[in-house]
Amino acid sequence: MKLLAVLWLLVSPASAGEKEPPYFSPEEIEAMAPEQCRGMVEIPAGPFTFGDTFAQKYPKRLSKLLRSRAKPVTTATTGAFLMDKCKVTKRQLVATLIMGSGKNGGEMEDPGWDYRPAYGWPLKYAEAYCKYLGKRLPTEEEWEKAARGGTSTVYYWGDDYRDMQFYEQTPQNYVFVLITKPVAEKRPNPYGLYDMLGNVTEITTGECWKGGVISMGGEYFSSVGRCQLPPEGRANSSGWRCVKDIVSTGTEKTN
Repeated sequence: MKLLAVLWLLVSPASAGEKEPPYFSPEEIEAMAPEQCRGMVEIPAGPFTFGDTFAQKYPKRLSKLLRSRAKPVTTATTGAFLMDKCKVTKRQLVATLIMGSGKNGGEMEDPGWDYRPAYGWPLKYAEAYCKYLGKRLPTEEEWEKAARGGTSTVYYWGDDYRDMQFYEQTPQNYVFVLITKPVAEKRPNPYGLYDMLGNVTEITTGECWKGGVISMGGEYFSSVGRCQLPPEGRANSSGWRCVKDIVSTGTEKTN
């Protein structure tokens, strides 16, 4: 029931504004991100390398099953759009839960509401969260284009996974519990986006969810072009970030 209440609240911001506090505006929720995560990055229109460049470059490193899921490398095209610099954090997620549950907004000062990525929520919640902020979830193509940052390599830092120490946060698993790390502590990709690889995978609107980390089973799981099939029900270890359309240069499209 709480989830239904939260979903109703997020898709009805006008109604939320008529309610008594606690209430957080979209601008306030945006400001709860770490300073380096605030704002969005413009991803230019045009073609990009789309597909499983790891499978293309290292086919013998993959099992037969993974090779069967690999998408061929092609050239795809998107329009220009804006993308959040970082994954949605637990602190931002908790703000929406507080609104939905009616708890006191002062609970946001609890150190548990931190800057690690939110994950493990249903797809509908991620969609509603982005909609409340006037945004949406990225398509699979948009996510991969943004993650590559204008490159065509296996990872956005090159083809050698060993350089990941500068770019990728590696969470730890303790008895099926994922211990993540704070966002934006590593270097961003060429477009200025943090943690496109590492920490947790990310939800898209496509048939594949994207991103990942070596602790999932090997260096392939941290490659840009990898396809993770969406799970049924809860989002498991997947987080998300939002995007916004651009209808013309410097003009944002409201949803």
